[in-house]
Amino acid sequence: EIEMGALLRTLQRCFSGKWLHYVKIIFNVIPVIAISLLAIWTYYVYVVQWVFYLLKDKRGRESTVLLIGFHWFGLLAVWSFYAAVANRPPSVAKRTLVLEGEAGDDDRYCAKCEAMKLPRAHHCSWCERCVPKMDHHCPWIGNCVGEHNYKYFYLMLTYTVIFCLFIGLSILFVSDDNSDAPHLPALMAIGLAMSFSVGILWTLHTYLLFTNKTTVEWGVKIASCSGQNPHHLGWKENIQSVLGKDLKYMFLPVKNLEVEIPGNTNDPLLSESESEGP
Repeated sequence: EIEMGALLRTLQRCFSGKWLHYVKIIFNVIPVIAISLLAIWTYYVYVVQWVFYLLKDKRGRESTVLLIGFHWFGLLAVWSFYAAVANRPPSVAKRTLVLEGEAGDDDRYCAKCEAMKLPRAHHCSWCERCVPKMDHHCPWIGNCVGEHNYKYFYLMLTYTVIFCLFIGLSILFVSDDNSDAPHLPALMAIGLAMSFSVGILWTLHTYLLFTNKTTVEWGVKIASCSGQNPHHLGWKENIQSVLGKDLKYMFLPVKNLEVEIPGNTNDPLLSESESEGP
């Protein structure tokens, strides 16, 4: 977040108005394109060059297991990634229309958006809006991570670790020197390295998921040495507030359709306004 802030200040000194907006779009798109190209290269090296070689070598059982594992974990990782990219934070106008006239509360009023902030919301200068339950701005998906896409982001980390670990270990234990895939050692090294690095991030966000915290709140807690967490609902309810309660869809990157768990901040201010009546 600090590096994104420094980058934004640099861009603001060089560009303004619509040009700054276009430059931001470019910076958002470049990592997504790079990851997409990496996925295509991975598919070519692993499936086309290596697994097809195993099929020609009459190693059908191994090839079947590798193809199923690669396509299953790869599909879930890619699906989660693009779901996290595509789901943008809601606009300020849609979220705060009912809150007009409440700007006297300085803690909940955002001067940049000129609107009231939802509980646990923070303003993202890059996205130029307040993001409900904001976790951080992720340059790798060109999007803010918050209540609108945290499930997809967490599943992206989970399946990326599994997918990369599957690639690295399968190449390590199954490949031989007779393969027609010269880039296979490089793919193995990338897979194992990414499973380790993304695994560290996954470990942190698993802790945040179980305790119902965001990265912002976790950092504030460390800075203030505070041990209290007013958002903690119990580990089971914390998980369900993000992944949902239906086991059929809990580990799929799809929107939760069931009623939200109490304490999840989808639209609490709207509920408060409606309960007050005319």
